[in-house]
Amino acid sequence: ASPPPAQLDKPGEARGWRREDMASYLSRGTGRKHVAHTLAAGPQGRGPCPKRGRSCSRERGSARFRAARRDCCVVVPSSRRVTARAAASGSSGKGFGGPSIEEKMEEVKANDMLIDALVEAHKSGEQRVLDVVCESLLALDKGFWMRYAMRTDSCETPEEREGMSDLANLVMKITEQLVKQSEKSLDTAQGWLMKLLQQAADDQGQWHLPLNDVEVGKMRTFLQTKLMAVDGEAELEEGEEPCDVESLLATSYAWMKKAMDDEENKEAQQVVPLLQKVLQLYASQYLLNFSSQAEMALLQAENEALEAAGELPSSGPAKEALEKLLTCDEEDWDSQLRVFAEGDSCSQEGLLAELQKKKELIILGMKGGMYEQRVLVEFLQEMEERVRRAF
Repeated sequence: ASPPPAQLDKPGEARGWRREDMASYLSRGTGRKHVAHTLAAGPQGRGPCPKRGRSCSRERGSARFRAARRDCCVVVPSSRRVTARAAASGSSGKGFGGPSIEEKMEEVKANDMLIDALVEAHKSGEQRVLDVVCESLLALDKGFWMRYAMRTDSCETPEEREGMSDLANLVMKITEQLVKQSEKSLDTAQGWLMKLLQQAADDQGQWHLPLNDVEVGKMRTFLQTKLMAVDGEAELEEGEEPCDVESLLATSYAWMKKAMDDEENKEAQQVVPLLQKVLQLYASQYLLNFSSQAEMALLQAENEALEAAGELPSSGPAKEALEKLLTCDEEDWDSQLRVFAEGDSCSQEGLLAELQKKKELIILGMKGGMYEQRVLVEFLQEMEERVRRAF
């Protein structure tokens, strides 16, 4: 879940960071290479939800779909998985903290399967190798290359050894190209993120926290018109490149982690609620325009058909209440929920049912591992907790 907003000594206190200084500070030491690798891998390379199959969304009335929606889990961000794996590898052979023999054998088996897949893909040409690399980029770590070297050394003929060498060069070349493309996308996203944050700054380029309704409204409008417009309707000026949303969200997470880790820098701490606001506004805007999102339109239509058939719970007042929550600022959720709880316009069960349907569609409709999926699921989970506390 997102961290709590930093507390200020004085409400409305200005933060005097210039835009250039803020961008320079935040972009240093944010694990840029890792973020670029993660983006280059694509959602399929970051690992799908281990308990769902691709066909779940097409079998909405079946027992298989009902089992899938019951067992779905939120995908662990790849940065956490990679960090955990690195920690385990680093403690190998150091007592109880290291991986077991079975775990080591499983890793060797997984690396062998990936090597076999690359060798087979190489027979079909570079495009097929590119596909395999994109799907498995984060698995091409030190352990993989050590196993690859052992496999190369064990080749029986010079021709096989030369083929393995050519394949290794091709894989490394593709990896470098993918990461360079992602770094360029991150550069563009960093510029857009600064422009978005500047919407809430005053004429001197300073931020006053907490943000007022006008400042939040400017950020929301900028998101709508510049970054989240559908069907190529973004209002871009001459020379502006479209923003890749996944890169924007990845940069937001990386910057927020950088600021949170720098506990001694008070100014850095004040950046956290600004970046939180970016993620909250993105999530609310996406959910308000849920049916217009290409990947969600079909699933939403199927849900509506199931509601009409009485196979899914549906409540008009609960849907209206959820829309009200999405249009108001996160800081106003509790007061708005108290109004709902004290009246009889909607019930807790109805609101939770609507939130659950949204969450299920996001988990089933999006490829696992996306930063976008993570933002939306965490946003809905936070709203669920508020609903449970309010009623």
